[in-house]
Amino acid sequence: MDTRQIFLRDILTVLFKRKALILLFIVVVVVGVYICNMIWPQTYESIAKVQLLRGRETLQPTTPLTDSATTPLISMTEEDVNTEIQMIYSDDVLREVVKEAKLVEEGFGGGGGAGRAVASGVRDAVNGLQVAVGLQKQPEATEAAVETLRAAIAVSAIKDSYTMDIRCRMGSPDRAKDVLEILLAKYQEKHNEVFSTSDAATEALEIKLLDFRNDWSAAQDALKTFRESKNVYGLEDERKILVEEYTKAKKLATQLSEIGTVPPDAVNKPNDSEIMAQLSRETESSVITELRLRLLELILRRNEQVTSKGPNHPDVISINSQIEQAVKRLNDAIGNATSSSQKQIAELETRLKELNAVIDEHDALQEQAKIQQDAYTFFAQRVQEAKVNTQLSDVGVNNIVVVSKPSLATNPIRPRKAFNMLLGLIAAVVGAIGLAFFLDYLDHGLKTPEDLEHYLGVPPVGSFFAGSGGKSDTGEAQRVGAIIDALSADQPLQIIEVTSSVPGENAGSVARALADVFADDPAGPTLFVDLVGDSAKDAPNGRGLFDLALNGGGNLEEYVSKTGTLYVMGKGAQKDCPTYMWKSERMKNLLNELRARFTRVVFHVSPVLSSGDAVNLARLADGIVVAVQADGTRREVVMRAIELLAESKGRVLGAVLTNRKHIIPSAIYKRI
Repeated sequence: MDTRQIFLRDILTVLFKRKALILLFIVVVVVGVYICNMIWPQTYESIAKVQLLRGRETLQPTTPLTDSATTPLISMTEEDVNTEIQMIYSDDVLREVVKEAKLVEEGFGGGGGAGRAVASGVRDAVNGLQVAVGLQKQPEATEAAVETLRAAIAVSAIKDSYTMDIRCRMGSPDRAKDVLEILLAKYQEKHNEVFSTSDAATEALEIKLLDFRNDWSAAQDALKTFRESKNVYGLEDERKILVEEYTKAKKLATQLSEIGTVPPDAVNKPNDSEIMAQLSRETESSVITELRLRLLELILRRNEQVTSKGPNHPDVISINSQIEQAVKRLNDAIGNATSSSQKQIAELETRLKELNAVIDEHDALQEQAKIQQDAYTFFAQRVQEAKVNTQLSDVGVNNIVVVSKPSLATNPIRPRKAFNMLLGLIAAVVGAIGLAFFLDYLDHGLKTPEDLEHYLGVPPVGSFFAGSGGKSDTGEAQRVGAIIDALSADQPLQIIEVTSSVPGENAGSVARALADVFADDPAGPTLFVDLVGDSAKDAPNGRGLFDLALNGGGNLEEYVSKTGTLYVMGKGAQKDCPTYMWKSERMKNLLNELRARFTRVVFHVSPVLSSGDAVNLARLADGIVVAVQADGTRREVVMRAIELLAESKGRVLGAVLTNRKHIIPSAIYKRI
């Protein structure tokens, strides 16, 4: 079923209907909060601020700074601050605080001290229950006090600074201050203990330092001996010179290889361009260069003599003889130079290998000495730091500075009475309204005409408010009659049945009011038949419709009385009419006689779920009006009654709300 649309009037109706409950709920909650404020144990808070100086405890591989006291200052990180916070929360520190402050003797954490907060009491109750059912063991008094103290302490790092905010909450301001002072002292002692170095550790470092010193000395001695034996001080310069000589020798060998020897017959060829190109190549040897130039000069002279005097001239023959001797001397010089350069290259390579081996061994010894020196320096620094840390810890010097000593609280932080009262008032209002709407949600009664149409699926034809003396509103009754006439404009209704689902819904008052409205119509007489007996006090005593139907005859006027313009008939001496009689021809004939004698016949019938008369008459009536008591009958009950009437082929014209109350004040109601 779809949810009905909610209007402002519906909301105000719920609020005004439950106003007594709402006010009572608000008063109870506010009074309860006030009482809790009075009996709630007061909690005082002492506050201290601690700054962490960047110092010896935060040794990190960063560039150190130095203050006026020549103390190394190292940059800190967020992890360093968090480490200090965890040190404050450590069991060792808290146990020392519990012991020195004698918290166990005070019953702190033992379950039920006068200064305990309600939250702690609830936590203890839960823990006690777990102990009782065997889920956990009963903690010792000291451990319980440590856990309670841990819950009473709050440590936080102030953003963008190296400052910690430390708070201690106790039932007494003096006690909170004292405990916080003890906590700071124990924290500093623990800090010194953590960052100090034991004598055994210092001794072990010194032994290790001596070993590294011996290793460093041995490495230095080995390096010194090697330098003296190999005379390595000029090795780099010698290697540089040898490399230059080796480069020149390789270059000369390459040039000689490219030049090669001059064939004896190469100078006698008519085309001497090849020999000219060979003799023109550069070389680093001055002797070979001079011999090549001499040979070139002779070749050029011969060519000139051949051109001018002929190839057989004595001068040409003399020059050819000189050329042969020059070629022989050049080839001998090239061969000697090639052999000499190859020998020099081999000697240089051998010397370079020996020199490189000596240099590599020297570098290895030097690197080993450097490693031993670095190791010795590192352990020397550690030994020095250990001694400094121990000395500073012995005299109580550390990087913890209390910038704000524990304060003495003047006002308790709990309970916050004004805030609790405001919060309680808001919660009371919200809770009361929520409870009102929840109860209204659980209430399945039909409250408004819109509920009739939404839940029952029938049109609301009327709505009677509760009046004085149980009388129905005449104006509303006339409106109901007009709506019924409008519903049956094509075929006027003669027999109208007015019933309800269960007793007590004022169906008789509705039926009588409707009959009175129809009786004012001059078109014809109206008969009101009361088959219940509680709405027709002026009906003939002892005689009625059931008697007339069961006796099977008689004059109708003897069973009907007249009150003003309205004719009235009762049910008679018979309590119920058998079902077979409703189906008999005698009952049909009697109803046809009533149709012939009266323009309108209004029946007030017993409730549908209490008697069968309503279902039996539904088959014979022209229309049915169901009376529903507002905020009384559950909608499921009324829906079942309407389903029974529909199953009996009855025509339900609509439903009428009865006994409605003016819940919303008229001054507000008329504006919505």
